[in-house]
Amino acid sequence: MMRNIYYSIVIILITLTTCITYNALAQGSIDNFNHQEFAINEKIDGNQIIEVLFKERYLFNKNLIRHSNRIAQLPQTRFILKGNQSVITFDGHDYLFNNGQIVEIKGVQLSKAALTAITERITLLDRIQKDCSESVNAEYNRENRDLQYIKAIDRQYFSALKQLSSITANIAAKARKPNASITIEMAMAQINIPDVSVNHNKENELDLTINDIK
Repeated sequence: MMRNIYYSIVIILITLTTCITYNALAQGSIDNFNHQEFAINEKIDGNQIIEVLFKERYLFNKNLIRHSNRIAQLPQTRFILKGNQSVITFDGHDYLFNNGQIVEIKGVQLSKAALTAITERITLLDRIQKDCSESVNAEYNRENRDLQYIKAIDRQYFSALKQLSSITANIAAKARKPNASITIEMAMAQINIPDVSVNHNKENELDLTINDIK
């Protein structure tokens, strides 16, 4: 009898521990992150930045086609995610960005694994768009610029921005569904983004094709 009671207590304790652990993860907690100490230095409209970056280079290219001998001011190059601590809004959701990690999406209960998966995809695409932008701008400043190379890297640049918009829109759509954390984590696992490295060695750069990012 006492043995049965003992086993019952052990099972209850294990169940409670599991529930507590799961709830902690569901709140999107990241190791060493203290929500009380999170200071919002800047709130950024991520969708607007993507739109501006996309439109600036599109209009630049369009103007260049019309006036091939005259290069206007080169489009800006920047990270969308920036600063040690900031809040970036995508599709109505505030993403808390801290020391290179998305540590929380306000109003959405996400596990650490889901937040890590989101961080990996979004920060990689952000780096790709910035690297591509910088590389194309540098090529425009060369005396004998390679237009085929510019076209290929431009395609990667626009693809990265489009995919970033698609991912955040997908997260917003799935955030309203039951078991959002698991659903979003599974969706992130299905997204394949090659780690494109854009350097300043022209022979290596030309190995990058427009099919690297779908």
